[in-house]
Order: sequence, then C-alpha cells, then structure tokens
Amino acid sequence: MSNDLLHGASGPGSALSRTSEQSAPGSKNGAARSRLGAQVVGRVAERLDEVLEAILRKLKVAIPSYATLDDPAQHVEERARVTALVLLSLRATLGQPYDETLIDAVRRTARRRAVRGFPLGAMLRSRDIKVRIVWDFIAEELARLAQSDPNGAYGLTIELSSRLLDSSAQLRQEEIAAYLDTEREHTNTGEQTRRKFFDDLLAGTSEDPEDLHKRAGRLGYRLGENHAVAVLTVDGPGVESSPVNNEVQNVLRRLNDAVSFAIVGAGMPLVQMRNDSVLAVFPALREDGERAISQTIESAIGPVQVPPGCHLLVGLGRIEPELRGIALSYRQALRTLEGAHATGMHSGVVSYADMLPSLLLLEDPTLAKDSWRTTVEPLFVYDAENGAQLVATLSVYLEERGVLATAAKRLFVHRHTLAPRLEQIEQLTGRSLQNRNDLFMLDLGLRARMFAQEKAINDES
Repeated sequence: MSNDLLHGASGPGSALSRTSEQSAPGSKNGAARSRLGAQVVGRVAERLDEVLEAILRKLKVAIPSYATLDDPAQHVEERARVTALVLLSLRATLGQPYDETLIDAVRRTARRRAVRGFPLGAMLRSRDIKVRIVWDFIAEELARLAQSDPNGAYGLTIELSSRLLDSSAQLRQEEIAAYLDTEREHTNTGEQTRRKFFDDLLAGTSEDPEDLHKRAGRLGYRLGENHAVAVLTVDGPGVESSPVNNEVQNVLRRLNDAVSFAIVGAGMPLVQMRNDSVLAVFPALREDGERAISQTIESAIGPVQVPPGCHLLVGLGRIEPELRGIALSYRQALRTLEGAHATGMHSGVVSYADMLPSLLLLEDPTLAKDSWRTTVEPLFVYDAENGAQLVATLSVYLEERGVLATAAKRLFVHRHTLAPRLEQIEQLTGRSLQNRNDLFMLDLGLRARMFAQEKAINDES
C-alpha cells in the first residue's frame, strides 16, 4: 500500500521534490528532503492498520455518537471512511495532488452524516481527531529520523506539518459544503414529506390504517385511536401588512414550539406550521374530553406574546374516532373559526361543541333574527332604558352553567343581589332559568344578537 501511496512522490520531477527545491537553499538539499519525506510518510503508510485502529479507539471514547463502532458492520464501514481520510492526509504531506476518488469518499461520508442527522460539530471534531492521530504517527517517524539527522528532521517537520494543516483546512471545507448542501436538500424533502402526510390526514385519505401508522412512525409521529384537531391563528387588524405579518410569523413559530409539547392523556400532538396558522392533531382518549384539550392549549399558548392589536384565536374540533375522524375534526375546527369571526369572537380557544348553536344560526340569518327577538330582545331594551346589566348577567349565568356563586363573583355582586336580577330576566323574557329548553333558547338568542351586531359592523366597514 505504501508503494501506491508514494507513487510519483519522490524523484526530481515529483510534487514534493518541486516544492522542496523551491523552498530549499539548494536543489540537492530539496531533493534530499523530498526523499526523506517520502521515507517518513512511507513508514507511516506501512503502519496503516495501526493508525486506523488508534483512530477508531479514540473516536469511541471521545464522541458518544461513535458508540456503535462495537457493532462489527459499523466498525468495517467506519474503517473504510477513516482509511480514505488518512490516505488523503498522507498524500497531502507529500505535496501530491488529491485523488478525486478519495475526495468523493470523504464527501459521501459527509452527505451520509447529514442524512442520518449526525451533528456537524461532531463530524468536524471526528475529522480533527483523525488528522491529529495521523500527525502523531508522522511525528514518531520524524523523531526516529532526528536521531540520525536532526537538521533534516527539523526542516521536514515544518514542511510536512504545514502541508498537513493546509490540506486539513481544504478537506474541512469540502466536508462542510457537502454536509450543508445535503442537509438543505434533506430538510426540504423531509418537510415536503411531512406536509404531504398532514395533507393526507386532513383530507381524509383512504389509505390503509396500518400503512398510515407506518408512515407516521417513519416521520417520528405516533397516531392514536381518537383525535381532535386544533387550528391556531393570529387575528387582528393589519395582520396582512408586511411589518405585522413578519411578527405574526414569529408568533406562529412560537405557537408551533409551544403546542408541540402540549401533552394530553394519549401523548404528544402532531404539529405543523402553515403560512397563516398552526395545525395540531391531538391523539386523545375519549375520557379526556375537548375541555381538557382546550385547557392544555390555553396553558401552552398563554405565555406567547402577540403584536399590539392582535389576538390568538384557536378553533378546536371534536374528538373523533379512528384515523378518518381526523379529517372530520379538522373541518369542524375550520367551521369553528368561521363561526367565531362571524359572531365577533377574536381570541381564546373555541370548541366546535360550544360554537355549534351559532353555526346553526349562521345557516339562516332570518332564523337568527327571530331567535333573539323572541327571547332576549326585551333585556336589551330594558338595559338601554334603565342602565341595567341584565344581558351581561344572563350571559355570565349561562357561561357559569347556573352556578350562582361563581356567576356573582364574576359580576362583582353578592349572590343575594344576583337572585332578583335572574327573576327579572325570567319575567321579561317569559322563560324559566330552570327549564333546559328555555336555557337553550336564551343562549341561542344571545348568540343571534352577537351575530347580528357583528354582521352590522362588517356591513358598515
């Protein structure tokens, strides 16, 4: 192997000879140094197996990612990679031109590292270790030479070390370029694959469930038996303008990170950021309920700051069974956002179940108008004429599901003050707050009124 390595390295016309002759005071000294260099590097090449084993031992100890070198197949594979770099380093010390085949091997190694997610820093550290050990072996041979020719060994040490450092820097750039190019390509391809997977889930693919689970596993996702989909958006004036939109994109990235770790009972959600929203598919247990998911999302996004005048609005679909339920829950989340905008809700987590009555009203504007006129219109009239707060009282009472203590606390009144207000509401509307159907109609009336007000505002604008 040393003969192959040193082919063309010595003699009057060799690269080392030419370089030595240029740097040495006399051509005879340059030629002599060339021969000495070839001898030193040739002895290191004869110890190639020893060099390779020293490098592999050091890599296992110094870099955790190389722990797999105990595996025979991994050991053989890595040995071949190390061989290419060692041969390139030895050729470089002789001033020989690079062997393109060996350089391609180094590039292929860098590309494989990028595809497998091997850290760039660890890769560069490993090559520094390899070059350092190659130099240690060269230094040993130079030390032996120094015993018989101190001056020759000194001059040769400077020359060989300079060449090795220069070649190391050049190879480092080749590796970095190959790694980063591959990482960019792999990232783009991986992102396209994940987006296609999400699109299939949200569109309701007919793919076999077992195959879909396998696709999810390859992407690092874990699907459950039941799922709920949330669509997170940033709402507010000027969102489309460039300065605000840039801030919104930063907010969406922070939302993406925050929701990625919002764990419900069945595990972590599948999350993907789109241009104007963040999509989250929550694997869920039936007993979790949408309220538990809603609270988890609220907790996750609470610390996220938004641009002035903007708000976080989240539409949450129901927990639906099986994989095909993901598409259904996604459509529910989108409808929920539509309903929230139509009824003047611009922030918070809104569930499909809570928005459903409003969505029914949106289907028929005439029905919506009749709903509030036959239920809560007297309350609005009374409040306007008397400066009262019966509408607010009813709204809070319904939101608190009829619990007087919490409703009174939110209204900043004593519960004994609240009771007469509720009686007055019943008298004016002709509805009983103890009757489930009446409660539903009153809630529907308030929603219809909100819808009518929001529509009027939108028509004016």
